[in-house]
Amino acid sequence: MQQISLTRTCYHQATDMATYETVESGRASTFLSTMWAILRLIRVEYCLLGAAAVLAGAFVISGTLSNTRVLLSASAVFFVAVGCYAFDDYFDRACDTANEREDRPLVMGTPTPHIAAGIGTGAFVLSVILAVAAGMSTTIAIALGALLAMVYNRWLQNVFPLKNILLAGAFPTPLIIGALAVGSPEPILLYCAGLAYVVGLGFEVMIDIPDAAGDTAEGVATVATRYGSDTAAKVSAAIYMLAAIMAVAPFFLAIDPRFQWNMLFLLTAGTAALAHATIGRYVRANHSRTRAFRLKAASFVSLNTLILAYVVAVFLQST
Repeated sequence: MQQISLTRTCYHQATDMATYETVESGRASTFLSTMWAILRLIRVEYCLLGAAAVLAGAFVISGTLSNTRVLLSASAVFFVAVGCYAFDDYFDRACDTANEREDRPLVMGTPTPHIAAGIGTGAFVLSVILAVAAGMSTTIAIALGALLAMVYNRWLQNVFPLKNILLAGAFPTPLIIGALAVGSPEPILLYCAGLAYVVGLGFEVMIDIPDAAGDTAEGVATVATRYGSDTAAKVSAAIYMLAAIMAVAPFFLAIDPRFQWNMLFLLTAGTAALAHATIGRYVRANHSRTRAFRLKAASFVSLNTLILAYVVAVFLQST
């Protein structure tokens, strides 16, 4: 009898342990799923790209990253981007639902809109604190960027062509912030900023194409909703072709001696230029939802390659 009782006790203990492990495993899985959803909500890869662009802007000007203001500015840009993306999805819930955007976590229900708003608010507060510590130029740029993003999302989405113009401005701004953190923008940095804006404009026009139906229903004004997807594809393609030309132009033009006739720069920037030209060709030929999402990922890679081209050229000149 004692042996039977002991067996039952061991059985119950084993069952309880298995149940506990199952519950803990479920909690861990839920936690990881929630964290992944939050990373998708804030587009962490684009936030990191923004911070990297601050470092690149500073490096092109000074050839160094040792400035504390630069690191603070990069951190401020990261968190303001987190806030902008969180609130972008918060205010775009209706459009994203209408467009069946399953890549948008709020559409899928995790995290909740309340959590997204909390993340956006907290990120904005952190970005302001870091920007103030970095200095006046960073503070002005961060505050203005956050204000414009909120005003647009809340009241100006139906004003054409503000969406493309304002959102494309997020591409060159980190470069300028980085340059101002170490001095003043030089001609090559201003040229890079202009190139980044052109890439951003083509990107923004392109990614609006798959959402044209839902954006039209919700009153969002874009090139695609105003003039149709075919016209938007042609406009995006033309802008990407311009970006391809601009990417390699410093090799031929006397903008900065570090880049003119620099074969390594031509090789790296030429790779990005070829990618931009290919994106332009493909978006005009086929601008379906699936193709647009693939080209969006390709554009992210090509933009990183373009930034790397300028950083490498400066690094080799400074060593």
